Amino acid sequence: MAEEAKPRTKPEIVALLRTEGDKFAAFLEGLSESFLEETVVMRQPAGATKTRFEMLLGAKEHEMHHRGQLMTMQRMIGQVPHLTRQMQERMAAAAQQPAAQR
Repeated sequence: MAEEAKPRTKPEIVALLRTEGDKFAAFLEGLSESFLEETVVMRQPAGATKTRFEMLLGAKEHEMHHRGQLMTMQRMIGQVPHLTRQMQERMAAAAQQPAAQR
């Protein structure tokens, strides 16, 4: 909790996201297939079961949820999210190519 409460600059936050993301990726890469296939009994809802792999997918879904929130907030303040900008750039580049090259 104390680590989360520390004030940080934008570059510090970006660096922390990269290093912690790399640590998490390394952890996931080290997990065996048999470990990921194991079934875990959940406390809530009582008795529900999931595989460890299904539980880990929750981290990806959680990130996607917050990414969507950030993109919505960007649009609300008049910004174009970076993924939209990249897609628009690809579409503009494709439109510039002659029809024979597409």
